[in-house]
This record gives sequence, C-alpha cells and structure tokens, in this order.
Amino acid sequence: MKITILVENTKIPDSDVIAEEGFCAYIEADGISILFDTGLSGIFLKNAQKLGLKLHPDYLILSHGHRDHTGGLTEIIKNPFDPHPVCIGHPDLFLPKIKGTEEFGSPVSKEAASSVLKLRLSEKPVWISDNFVFLGEIPRCHPHEPVEGGRMRIKNGISEADTLPDDSALVYITEDGLVIISGCAHSGICNITDYAAEITGIKKISAIIGGLHLYGANQQRIDETIRFLKEKEISELYICHCTGPDAIRSFAGSLPVRACGCGSVILL
Repeated sequence: MKITILVENTKIPDSDVIAEEGFCAYIEADGISILFDTGLSGIFLKNAQKLGLKLHPDYLILSHGHRDHTGGLTEIIKNPFDPHPVCIGHPDLFLPKIKGTEEFGSPVSKEAASSVLKLRLSEKPVWISDNFVFLGEIPRCHPHEPVEGGRMRIKNGISEADTLPDDSALVYITEDGLVIISGCAHSGICNITDYAAEITGIKKISAIIGGLHLYGANQQRIDETIRFLKEKEISELYICHCTGPDAIRSFAGSLPVRACGCGSVILL
C-alpha cells in the first residue's frame, strides 16, 4: 500500500511541494487508486506533478464537506478525470456549511459534481473492494469526543446546528491489521476506530493517517485519546493537519508518531 500526501498544512523538508490548509492523499493498493479529499484548492494537482505522480483515480473519497477538503473539486470541474471516478461520501456532503460568519462548505454543488463524478453517497458503509471500505456515518459512543458546537448547516432551506454526520473515514485491511485514513475525524478518532473494527470484524489497528481534530482540545480529551490508542497497540501514527501541535507533542511522548507532511510517501 502506497499513500502520497498531496495536501497538508506543512511540507516535508527540502521539498518544492506547496503546503496549504487542508488534506489530500493519493492511495494505491490492490490495483486500485483512490484520491482521498482534495485540499483547499487545486494545489494537489501541482504537487502531484512535482512528485512525478500521474493521477488516475478510480475513486474519489470525500471525508466530509468542509472547504479545506473539497476545495479542489473546482479544479476537477475545470479539468475532469477521464474516465470519471466514482465519488463516495455521505449524503449530507454537499450541504451549505457555515463556520462563524464564513461559508465553509464545498464550493461545488452536488449537481455540478455529478457532471464530472459518478456520485455514490451513502450513510451506510460502502465496500469498494474486499479490503477497502468507506465507513459512512460514524456512531458517536465515546463521551470524551463530544459533538462540536458553533457550526451551522442549511438543509431543506432551514439553518440548523451542524453535528457533522457527514464526517467519515476510509479503512484498508492488511495482514497486520487495519489502516484508517481520516480527513479530520470530527466524529472522533476513537469512535471511528471502534466502528472500523465493528464493520470489518478486525480489532487490530496497524496505522492511522490524517487529521484527528484535536487542535485546541483540552488536555483531558488528549489524554483520553492517547489512553484509548495505547490500548489498541497501534504500530504507526501519521497524524497531521488539524491534530494540533499540543496533541502531537503529547502523542509523541507515548505513541509511535511518524513524520507526516505534504510530500510524504507512506508505504505500508
């Protein structure tokens, strides 16, 4: 399994890739290629060129509907992939979203996306192959991972609190356990990990890659997350994006944290 990080808030040293807020990864395994999220802009395409990577995704997985994960759709609209990839995400993915006074949802509508992507939106898990599964809507079971406040969305013309039910993750089954790829883990990485085990029937977690949305989290939540992940005996953690420097420092003291930035190539 090969994972190339095309968008992340930081970049690896001595690389001419361009970092930006957001996340995007290109995943290759079992003869399947997956573009996971698209970052804030079209930078992922330029970074792929800089890395000598030709993008021919069979699937586009969108972890949730925030702009820093869907912004690159604007470039895909302008220059569609041929053939059009299957786009998998939650049915609420394209709803307008508001963060404070800022529109923070996808800059591309569901209708526009459907012109260049084969949309497959589902609340339920979607098996892409025998080894790849998109988890769909994540049950919220861990009290230390509460639903975020302060965000709104518009559904059926009505403004309502956004509990981010569209936040999901991708899981890959290896001989060494599960690899979990997360965009932001707004639904909670502990909730995601437990649900991945439930859906696949595999408890061993080999690696977690992506953002854990612990930026600004209190130390109690960080410590609870560390305790949970230590019990899982995870082999590798490639945590980045919205995880936050405080959480990353805390994690590095007791968990197998690996360097992860724009331009990183992860082989599992």
